[in-house]
Amino acid sequence: MKNEKGQTSVEYILLLVVMISLSITFFNKVNDFIIDNPDSIVNRYLGGFRNVFGSSDSAGVSANYKRFNLPRR
Repeated sequence: MKNEKGQTSVEYILLLVVMISLSITFFNKVNDFIIDNPDSIVNRYLGGFRNVFGSSDSAGVSANYKRFNLPRR
């Protein structure tokens, strides 16, 4: 009985370490997929924003508006 006294605490600590390491790995992969990757969701969205507003700056978005001429009838 003396040897099993702290076993539950050690098991909970090891379980906590495994869960934290899995969570960190998961959030790093999600961060790569959503933000850091050049083909990420955020960069695709900002690329569409650049196309709509006519920004030629690839590093940032200047949000210049395009001019459209509507023909009069």
